[in-house]
Amino acid sequence: MGKDIFKLNGINEKILINSIYEIENTYRPLYFRILEYIYLTICVLISKFTVIRIPNLTVGKYQVGILNYLKYLGNNVENTHLSYVEKLSIVDLVTIFKICISESNDNVTSFVLRGLIHGKQFSSVNGAIKFIGLGYNGSYDYSMKLNAIYQQKLKTAPNTMISDMPFLE
Repeated sequence: MGKDIFKLNGINEKILINSIYEIENTYRPLYFRILEYIYLTICVLISKFTVIRIPNLTVGKYQVGILNYLKYLGNNVENTHLSYVEKLSIVDLVTIFKICISESNDNVTSFVLRGLIHGKQFSSVNGAIKFIGLGYNGSYDYSMKLNAIYQQKLKTAPNTMISDMPFLE
Protein backbone atom coordinates (compact mmCIF):
# COMPACT_ATOMS: atom_id res chain seq x y z
CA MET A 1 0.00 0.00 0.00
CA GLY A 2 1.23 3.51 -0.79
CA LYS A 3 2.21 6.18 1.64
CA ASP A 4 -0.60 7.94 3.51
CA ILE A 5 -1.90 10.97 1.58
CA PHE A 6 -1.47 13.26 4.59
CA LYS A 7 2.09 12.13 5.32
CA LEU A 8 2.91 12.40 1.63
CA ASN A 9 1.97 16.09 1.78
CA GLY A 10 3.58 16.73 5.19
CA ILE A 11 0.23 17.30 6.91
CA ASN A 12 -0.46 16.32 10.51
CA GLU A 13 -3.98 14.96 10.21
CA LYS A 14 -4.84 15.23 13.91
CA ILE A 15 -3.88 18.90 14.04
CA LEU A 16 -5.77 19.57 10.81
CA ILE A 17 -8.96 17.96 12.15
CA ASN A 18 -8.58 19.80 15.47
CA SER A 19 -8.15 23.06 13.55
CA ILE A 20 -11.36 22.44 11.62
CA TYR A 21 -13.16 21.68 14.87
CA GLU A 22 -11.94 24.96 16.38
CA ILE A 23 -13.34 26.96 13.47
CA GLU A 24 -16.63 25.09 13.28
CA ASN A 25 -17.21 25.18 17.04
CA THR A 26 -16.69 28.94 17.02
CA TYR A 27 -19.51 29.44 14.52
CA ARG A 28 -21.69 26.48 15.47
CA PRO A 29 -21.61 25.85 19.22
CA LEU A 30 -23.48 22.90 20.72
CA TYR A 31 -26.80 24.70 21.23
CA PHE A 32 -26.81 25.71 17.55
CA ARG A 33 -25.98 22.15 16.43
CA ILE A 34 -28.89 20.84 18.50
CA LEU A 35 -31.21 23.21 16.64
CA GLU A 36 -29.76 21.89 13.35
CA TYR A 37 -30.52 18.30 14.40
CA ILE A 38 -34.10 19.27 15.24
CA TYR A 39 -34.51 21.11 11.93
CA LEU A 40 -33.09 18.16 9.97
CA THR A 41 -35.43 15.76 11.77
CA ILE A 42 -38.41 17.95 10.91
CA CYS A 43 -37.28 18.15 7.26
CA VAL A 44 -36.96 14.35 7.04
CA LEU A 45 -40.38 13.79 8.59
CA ILE A 46 -42.04 16.37 6.34
CA SER A 47 -40.36 14.83 3.28
CA LYS A 48 -41.94 11.46 4.12
CA PHE A 49 -45.42 12.92 3.60
CA THR A 50 -44.82 15.58 0.94
CA VAL A 51 -42.68 16.21 -2.12
CA ILE A 52 -40.49 18.68 -0.25
CA ARG A 53 -36.83 17.78 -0.62
CA ILE A 54 -34.38 17.56 2.27
CA PRO A 55 -31.67 20.24 2.23
CA ASN A 56 -28.08 18.97 2.24
CA LEU A 57 -27.45 20.51 5.64
CA THR A 58 -24.10 20.44 7.35
CA VAL A 59 -24.33 18.90 10.80
CA GLY A 60 -22.08 17.70 13.58
CA LYS A 61 -19.07 19.22 15.25
CA TYR A 62 -17.24 19.40 11.91
CA GLN A 63 -20.25 20.60 9.90
CA VAL A 64 -20.14 17.79 7.33
CA GLY A 65 -22.90 17.69 4.70
CA ILE A 66 -25.56 14.99 4.84
CA LEU A 67 -24.50 13.67 1.42
CA ASN A 68 -20.94 13.20 2.71
CA TYR A 69 -22.26 11.17 5.65
CA LEU A 70 -24.28 9.03 3.24
CA LYS A 71 -21.22 8.50 1.05
CA TYR A 72 -19.16 7.55 4.13
CA LEU A 73 -21.87 5.03 5.04
CA GLY A 74 -21.46 3.38 1.64
CA ASN A 75 -24.35 4.91 -0.26
CA ASN A 76 -23.82 5.64 -3.93
CA VAL A 77 -23.44 9.42 -3.88
CA GLU A 78 -21.99 10.90 -7.06
CA ASN A 79 -22.00 14.58 -6.14
CA THR A 80 -21.76 15.65 -2.49
CA HIS A 81 -22.14 19.34 -3.43
CA LEU A 82 -25.82 19.13 -4.35
CA SER A 83 -28.18 21.40 -2.44
CA TYR A 84 -30.69 18.67 -1.66
CA VAL A 85 -30.77 15.02 -0.61
CA GLU A 86 -33.12 12.95 -2.76
CA LYS A 87 -34.24 10.78 0.15
CA LEU A 88 -33.10 10.05 3.66
CA SER A 89 -34.51 7.20 5.68
CA ILE A 90 -35.16 7.42 9.39
CA VAL A 91 -32.49 4.72 9.85
CA ASP A 92 -29.96 6.84 7.93
CA LEU A 93 -30.94 9.90 9.97
CA VAL A 94 -30.44 8.05 13.27
CA THR A 95 -27.12 6.63 12.03
CA ILE A 96 -25.92 10.12 11.09
CA PHE A 97 -26.93 11.45 14.51
CA LYS A 98 -25.07 8.57 16.20
CA ILE A 99 -21.97 9.42 14.17
CA CYS A 100 -22.30 13.11 15.06
CA ILE A 101 -22.14 12.42 18.79
CA SER A 102 -19.35 9.84 18.64
CA GLU A 103 -15.69 9.74 17.75
CA SER A 104 -16.76 8.31 14.38
CA ASN A 105 -17.38 11.92 13.39
CA ASP A 106 -13.59 12.32 13.30
CA ASN A 107 -13.42 9.42 10.83
CA VAL A 108 -16.07 10.99 8.61
CA THR A 109 -14.12 14.25 8.56
CA SER A 110 -10.93 12.36 7.69
CA PHE A 111 -12.86 10.59 4.91
CA VAL A 112 -14.01 13.94 3.50
CA LEU A 113 -10.53 15.46 3.73
CA ARG A 114 -8.95 12.44 2.05
CA GLY A 115 -11.45 12.81 -0.77
CA LEU A 116 -10.43 16.44 -1.23
CA ILE A 117 -6.73 15.70 -1.63
CA HIS A 118 -6.87 12.25 -3.20
CA GLY A 119 -4.28 11.98 -5.98
CA LYS A 120 -2.84 15.42 -5.29
CA GLN A 121 0.62 16.45 -4.21
CA PHE A 122 1.36 19.93 -2.97
CA SER A 123 4.61 21.85 -3.02
CA SER A 124 3.99 23.23 0.48
CA VAL A 125 1.98 22.39 3.58
CA ASN A 126 0.56 25.93 3.58
CA GLY A 127 -0.70 25.42 0.04
CA ALA A 128 -2.19 22.06 0.95
CA ILE A 129 -3.99 23.40 4.03
CA LYS A 130 -5.38 26.37 2.09
CA PHE A 131 -6.56 24.03 -0.70
CA ILE A 132 -8.23 21.78 1.88
CA GLY A 133 -9.89 24.76 3.58
CA LEU A 134 -11.24 26.05 0.29
CA GLY A 135 -12.54 22.62 -0.70
CA TYR A 136 -13.98 21.90 2.73
CA ASN A 137 -15.84 25.16 3.19
CA GLY A 138 -15.75 26.91 -0.19
CA SER A 139 -14.45 30.14 1.30
CA TYR A 140 -11.05 31.72 0.81
CA ASP A 141 -11.35 33.35 4.25
CA TYR A 142 -11.98 29.92 5.78
CA SER A 143 -8.90 28.50 4.06
CA MET A 144 -6.74 31.32 5.41
CA LYS A 145 -8.17 30.92 8.91
CA LEU A 146 -7.66 27.15 8.76
CA ASN A 147 -4.05 27.60 7.72
CA ALA A 148 -3.39 30.12 10.52
CA ILE A 149 -4.94 27.89 13.20
CA TYR A 150 -3.18 24.81 11.83
CA GLN A 151 0.22 26.57 11.88
CA GLN A 152 -0.38 27.84 15.42
CA LYS A 153 -1.40 24.38 16.67
CA LEU A 154 1.58 22.84 14.91
CA LYS A 155 3.93 25.17 16.80
CA THR A 156 2.42 24.24 20.15
CA ALA A 157 2.35 20.48 19.48
CA PRO A 158 5.15 19.76 16.98
CA ASN A 159 5.62 16.13 18.03
CA THR A 160 2.00 15.06 17.64
CA MET A 161 1.98 12.36 15.02
CA ILE A 162 -0.86 10.73 13.13
CA SER A 163 -0.12 7.51 15.03
CA ASP A 164 -1.25 9.33 18.20
CA MET A 165 -4.78 9.30 16.81
CA PRO A 166 -6.49 6.09 17.97
CA PHE A 167 -9.77 7.03 16.24
CA LEU A 168 -8.09 6.87 12.83
CA GLU A 169 -6.56 3.40 13.18
